[in-house]
Amino acid sequence: MCFFLFDYQRFFIFLCFLNSLLYCNIALCSSEYAMKIIHEAREKNGLSQLDYSDQLSQIAKSHASYLAINHQCSHIQSAHLNFFSGVHARNRAKVLDYYPTILLENVYCGHTRDWFHAISDLMTGIYHRLTFLSYDINTVGYFLDQTAQSTALSDSALLFKFVFELSYKPKVFFCTEIDFKKTATHSLFNYGLIDPVEPLQALSQPDLVVYPWPNQTSVPVVFTDQEEPDPTPTLTISGMPISVQFNPNAVVTVLSFKLTNVQDKSQIVSLWALNASNDVQKKIKKNEYAWFPVKPLKRDTRYQVSLEYALQVHKKTKKMTKVWFFETEKNPFQNITLLQKNENHLIYDAHQPIYFQIDQPQLPYGAWINTIECSGCQHDCHLHLHAHDIFSFTTQPIPVTCSIQLKHNKQIMQVMVKPKKTGKNEM
Repeated sequence: MCFFLFDYQRFFIFLCFLNSLLYCNIALCSSEYAMKIIHEAREKNGLSQLDYSDQLSQIAKSHASYLAINHQCSHIQSAHLNFFSGVHARNRAKVLDYYPTILLENVYCGHTRDWFHAISDLMTGIYHRLTFLSYDINTVGYFLDQTAQSTALSDSALLFKFVFELSYKPKVFFCTEIDFKKTATHSLFNYGLIDPVEPLQALSQPDLVVYPWPNQTSVPVVFTDQEEPDPTPTLTISGMPISVQFNPNAVVTVLSFKLTNVQDKSQIVSLWALNASNDVQKKIKKNEYAWFPVKPLKRDTRYQVSLEYALQVHKKTKKMTKVWFFETEKNPFQNITLLQKNENHLIYDAHQPIYFQIDQPQLPYGAWINTIECSGCQHDCHLHLHAHDIFSFTTQPIPVTCSIQLKHNKQIMQVMVKPKKTGKNEM
């Protein structure tokens, strides 16, 4: 009898353990799945993969908690606010006894807890994209803080704070971990204990990194200029930027860049080029380049990119050409004409993202549309909208019917969002 009682207790404990393990895996799985975007972008370009770091995740957590509790969205912390752990990322790392050779940070603040959405948005921003695709990093940590939901100042508050910390983990020779920490507080390079980030890290990396990567599909067509700092102060909206990063050790000169619509064979001539010489934010390095189509790209379209550059090899200049293709996103949405007085209906499949587009020819790309009421939906129903863009949200964990009121200037449109009937419970 005692044997069975003891066995039952052990079995119950085992079930509890499995339940907690499953919960943790589900919570982590979404972030790991989303990180595949970054890993794939690096892999397709031949860059080294990023190893997960618990230490970097702790640094990310400390900053995400600060942002959430203080309703901030910044890389810099203020000492007089709650949860202060250091002004800059490097200061916060030092508090946690971490002394990196290089430390980069990406921050995303939004209305959704969706990791995939957060990283996808960051990859459209040129500065954040170049950070994820940096030659100089090989480790990553990340954290999402959702506690701002309980202290939100308004329904439009950016409740979800995603923080990514990216670093280079060096090889340490002839010293213990304690010795490494001591030397790192003074200098990481003066003792011959580690491989420096440059040039050795870059030597094993590809000659250049491009994004969109060759044969990438479902590429967004528009850059809505919501990145901070603003890489394009003279543009309010543009097409998806194409970026090129050359190996930091390369001596290179860009000769020409062409973007062509393969379907109609038309060349996109209106391009705004961004490089180290004209970057007003001083974020672009000497071997980094980006081209912004002045107008949004066409959806469901194949584009060709042709790049010519001169590469100096052994004191000789060699002319090089790189040609690749990518395809833009298709139209997974239902069109809604903005400012219709009648009620609009969106029918969606349960547990699937809801896609729609507000289509109004009179509105320019990027025109602000305010969500003034959202009833019956989950927390992530609050939408941050621009005209003509594709919008998506989910009503998980359960399908719901909800009402969204959209306003532009003084005109209001009502949208009813309803789950598709499965037929199982119909009479």
